[in-house]
Amino acid sequence: MKILCLLPLLVVPHSRADADCGALDADAGLSGDLAAAVSTALPGRGNGKVPKVYYGTERPSYVPISDGQIMAVGSWGTCSGTVIADRWVLTANHCRIYEGQRFCIGADADDPIVSLQAERVERNPDADMTLVYLNGSATAAAPGLEPIPLFDEALDEDWIGAMSEAAGYGQQEDGGYGEREFTAEPIVDLEGHELTIDGEGRHGVCYGDSGGPVMVIDSEGSVGVAGALSWGDPDCLGRDRYTRVDTNMDWLEGILGPLDELDMGVTEPVSDADDPEVLPDYTTGEGWWEPIEWR
Repeated sequence: MKILCLLPLLVVPHSRADADCGALDADAGLSGDLAAAVSTALPGRGNGKVPKVYYGTERPSYVPISDGQIMAVGSWGTCSGTVIADRWVLTANHCRIYEGQRFCIGADADDPIVSLQAERVERNPDADMTLVYLNGSATAAAPGLEPIPLFDEALDEDWIGAMSEAAGYGQQEDGGYGEREFTAEPIVDLEGHELTIDGEGRHGVCYGDSGGPVMVIDSEGSVGVAGALSWGDPDCLGRDRYTRVDTNMDWLEGILGPLDELDMGVTEPVSDADDPEVLPDYTTGEGWWEPIEWR
């Protein structure tokens, strides 16, 4: 899924105040120019643009993460995010997460297994990256969930051409929303605070995947979150830009503390009966308009 962005900033209210992770009726509760703007903003809604094909997979095809770590990719309703420690979620600034907003884990956006609220929101002043402190333990609230740790090595030119894996709850090839999917793509550029991956015209992340992770395998064979989705090509099949973890490590550790001291919670193996692979069922929502294609 993608969230389109243009100035001036418009924050679209949810159609139901108690359904932060559910589907948003773009016209509900809106009127006049605002309703028209929102209708145009959402993919396939009055903008003459047919949703493209993005071709993700239900499970990761490259990074070897556990079923519990798959559960760590969750939904803010309008954006995606990753549980990186027991009470911390990594997402993007342009998602405009607010205190009290729900972070949902579960198969049904309208009936999630659990939803935890944002208790504190920390926005990076220099890059499109946000840390959200939850009001409770994610691993206790969702038994079996395992946080995906942050990537703690430096990315350099040797990483160009290396594979990565992105994830989120964004728009899919049939124009629908709400299923968490993964896409394995090569890293093609590292510049400043941005890591760029390329779907090479075959697949990619899209509207609503904003804030979701791109994951890589470190030198010891462990998987880490290397970035949070910021923006990308409008066709959802090309290049997508993630705000890098490594270049923002000072800011991250200034809030989280040393990564090796983070509380990762209580993790329990997830049995096949728990069927974690069918957890996703979240949808998009709000359109924030800026002059680039925010995800």
